[in-house]
Amino acid sequence: LDKADKVAAQTQLLGEKLQDSLVMSIAIMQKAQVRMYRNEIAKALVLFKTCIENYFAKYPSEYAALAYNDYGYALGLHGQLTEKVNCLFKALEIYESMPQLNHGEVAITYNNISMVYYELGQRKKAVEYGEKSIEHRKLDDNIEKLALGYCNLSQMYRGLDDQKSKYYQSLCVEYAEKSGNQDRIIHAYITSALMESDSENREAAITFEKKAVAVLEQNQDNPGMLAKR
Repeated sequence: LDKADKVAAQTQLLGEKLQDSLVMSIAIMQKAQVRMYRNEIAKALVLFKTCIENYFAKYPSEYAALAYNDYGYALGLHGQLTEKVNCLFKALEIYESMPQLNHGEVAITYNNISMVYYELGQRKKAVEYGEKSIEHRKLDDNIEKLALGYCNLSQMYRGLDDQKSKYYQSLCVEYAEKSGNQDRIIHAYITSALMESDSENREAAITFEKKAVAVLEQNQDNPGMLAKR
C-alpha cells in the first residue's frame, strides 16, 4: 500500500504537469483506494468524493464506474447503506452504457448491490441481484469468483428456499475445487460445514470440517484457522 500511494502521488504530479484532468482524477481515486484498504475510511471518502465531483460525474467511463463502485463500498464501511446502494446503481448504469460490456466488473457491482440488500434484510432483492451477478460471472468465465458467488447465494437462500440453498452450496464446492485455489476451497468447505451444522446434519458438517483441515494442514499458511477448525 505504501508503494501504491507513492505511485499514485507521482501520477497526480504528472497529471498536473500535463493538465490532464483524467489522469489527476485516476490518481486521486487510487489514493482513496489505498486509504480504504488501510481502513482510513473518512479520508478515503473525501478523496472519492473529490475525484467524482471534479471529473467522473461529468465524464462517464470504466474509471468513473470503478470510482462509484469503490466509493459505494467505502460508504458501506462507514454505515451509509442508502448512499452506498445509490453509488452502486450509478456504477452499474455507467458499465451498462459502455459499448463493450465488462462482465467481470458488472458482476462485482451486482454482487455488491446484492450484499447491501442482504445487510438491509431484504433477502428477495439480495438473491435477485446475486443471481444477476452469477449470470455475468459465467460470461466472464472466472471460476474462482463464480465459486464465491455460489457460496454467497447459498447463504442468502437459507431460510428462504432451502432447496436452492443446497443447490448453490454444492456448486460452491464444485467450482472451488475446480479453481484449484486453496483459499477458495477452504472457504467453500467451511461455509458448507457451518450450513450443514445449522441444519443439524452433523455427519456432513464433520466431513466438510475434515476436508478443510486437510487442506489447511497441507499448505500450513494459516495456523490460526487450522487451530480453529
